[in-house]
Amino acid sequence: MAYPSRISADSVLRAAIEIVEKYGVSALGMRPVAERLGVKAASLYKHCDSLESLRALVADYAVRHLTEQLTFGISQTRLNAGSARLAALMWSYALWAEENPGLYDTIPVGQTAANPLWMLIREEIGLATGRPNDDGAALAVWSFLHGHVLLARGPLANGSSGADAMERGMVALLRGL
Repeated sequence: MAYPSRISADSVLRAAIEIVEKYGVSALGMRPVAERLGVKAASLYKHCDSLESLRALVADYAVRHLTEQLTFGISQTRLNAGSARLAALMWSYALWAEENPGLYDTIPVGQTAANPLWMLIREEIGLATGRPNDDGAALAVWSFLHGHVLLARGPLANGSSGADAMERGMVALLRGL
């Protein structure tokens, strides 16, 4: 008698991430994850009690991964000036979102102390402006980035260079902070 393969919380998360990356967040479900792992959907409930919790796990992964990439992008800037760091963060954000559209779609947009992405944006705004805890400026930057990502995907882009639009928006935004 063949026994089902052993699964772990990590393998469930990896399978869910693969589905989201390949097919988008709308394809994420307990059955597709179970099929990918070669088990029955009921086997997943030991590791993940609902579809909502599975989505939350993927979203947490996406936030952590994006935050790591932003931190890396910031570390690569040769200038330590706040505006250069913020520009590096913004470029890294747009690039990550373009390269990871499925994962990007799982990220909750919200400004809370529990969201490391929000805290990083807020911290970099403080360094760039000299005004720590400037939630308004942080929200303006995140709104610009999120809007840019969504518009760059759609018909409004109409063949225009996303890099040009990003550059123009960044310059305007950084001048206004």
